[in-house]
Amino acid sequence: MVEGALVAVIGHLWAIPARLPGRRGGAVGGYLLQQFWVMPAVTTASFLSWPAGAILPGGLAPVPITVGFETAAVARLPRERALASAGMIALFGCILLALAWVARERSALAWVAALFAPVAREWISLWSFRREWSGSPRFAQGPGGIRVLAVVPGSPAAALGLRPGDTVTEVNGREVHSLTSLYEAIRLQPAFVRMEVRDPAGDVRICSRSRYEGEPHLLGVVASPGEEEVEAQVLTVLGRTFSILSGFLRGRSTRKEPVRGEG
Repeated sequence: MVEGALVAVIGHLWAIPARLPGRRGGAVGGYLLQQFWVMPAVTTASFLSWPAGAILPGGLAPVPITVGFETAAVARLPRERALASAGMIALFGCILLALAWVARERSALAWVAALFAPVAREWISLWSFRREWSGSPRFAQGPGGIRVLAVVPGSPAAALGLRPGDTVTEVNGREVHSLTSLYEAIRLQPAFVRMEVRDPAGDVRICSRSRYEGEPHLLGVVASPGEEEVEAQVLTVLGRTFSILSGFLRGRSTRKEPVRGEG
């Protein structure tokens, strides 16, 4: 239950934007949520030798344990994903606590709690994974514009007010469909940027600001992978396969044949 509370409060912090494999081959944008905590726990003092001052009432002794939390947010924002995971972890903790109480009262049923803990935890992980990947990708690149996966804090993109999930449709009066076309449009007016942005709800807003000398050349936008990136990956794989095959054939054709009469 304590782990569930931690996941709900800080589980979405420090989420890592990533390009993840999609269900139909290609790539989709998402976030990796990874956390690691050291938490206090108690155990019976009979297992180890404990200093007398460390023994708690009831013959219990404090011990530190490590808890890890790792998942991916594809169909939901990191905070939504963390809250859903926190609910499942809290439910798991309540059931396990109830089974532990039953096992204390009736030791013959202790195997139920011992079996439930690993099996239920693994089932939660698999069920949560399947549910997340069965939904529509939140950061899939659409046909019109550039879907923003993440914004670098303190960057010009952050100053413009761009947020994850936004779609940049126009820059300086030109439609954009990739980061290449975005920077080409910015070069039309190097001292000023005007963007037309559509949020996940479909509302359109204008983001504009002046650009100053000495600012970073890059805006600080991490875009969701698009069709052109997937095509480039496919072409790279095909190119490598062709190179290996052609090298193999050239090796066979240039192999020295034995001359008749030689032993």
